[in-house]
Amino acid sequence: MNDLAAAINQAQSICWDESIGYRLGGMALSSADGVDCSGLIGRCLSDAGGFNYPSYHVGTINMKQPLIDAGFTIIPVTTVLDTPIDGDIVVMNHLDLTGGHTFFYKENIQAYTDSSADTDTVGLVQYAKVE
Repeated sequence: MNDLAAAINQAQSICWDESIGYRLGGMALSSADGVDCSGLIGRCLSDAGGFNYPSYHVGTINMKQPLIDAGFTIIPVTTVLDTPIDGDIVVMNHLDLTGGHTFFYKENIQAYTDSSADTDTVGLVQYAKVE
């Protein structure tokens, strides 16, 4: 059995760890390794157990088959519901296939609540991206 909650919890922990910076191709294997969006999702799915997801970086542009292999269902953007549900993984590939963005969708999580980023105010956010 896979543990999506554990994967999302680990992703949140990595996101809150200010010693881990952004690095294209990083999977947060150490603070020096850094992390990018698809590396974050891949690392957490690989570590969570129960997912047949590779332990190496595949990148947003190549995530479709590894996510299918890990047991996820791909829903094309033309059929996406108005609101994703808790635990969805959103993969946005650019039309020119040069990259994109990947994140977990999570409901009711602790996050920064000041949209102007003038303070470090943290509170419960109804809908958030873990990225």
